[in-house]
Amino acid sequence: MHRDLETRLAAINWDEFIHPCGFRSHEIPLLLVRLNSECIDTSLSAARRLWDVVAHQGNVGSNSVPTLPFLLERLECRNANVQEEILDIIYQFACAACPKSVDRWAIELRNALKASRLQFVGLVQSRHEGVRSFSEMILEQIDATGCKHVDHNRTA
Repeated sequence: MHRDLETRLAAINWDEFIHPCGFRSHEIPLLLVRLNSECIDTSLSAARRLWDVVAHQGNVGSNSVPTLPFLLERLECRNANVQEEILDIIYQFACAACPKSVDRWAIELRNALKASRLQFVGLVQSRHEGVRSFSEMILEQIDATGCKHVDHNRTA
């Protein structure tokens, strides 16, 4: 599994993508590999660092677009704490992908989130409060017709 993941990550020119806080996107592939670790502590640590790199305090940039599919894949894990961390990142993405944004990357991100809507609908049924709550908030953002003010301080 990791070999396929590493191959797909290596096919992306991460240096093409930016983050508004100046974080370098070259760190993302290694964090995504670590996120997929069988060791929960490693996975959680990677998720928390990934949040800093791609969604720091709600500041999201173009590096969110190639990152999202890998996060959606990892949501399939059975550990609710890992899911919650991933959903926190995706929630920041959803807030940044405002329907009124004219940035191409934000439009691409919003379209990808809308295409994944059913995945979040399924997670609303989770017994884990954090997973359920983030999934509901993501769906609210996906379904929004305008831009809402969002408190971008980390909620998890």
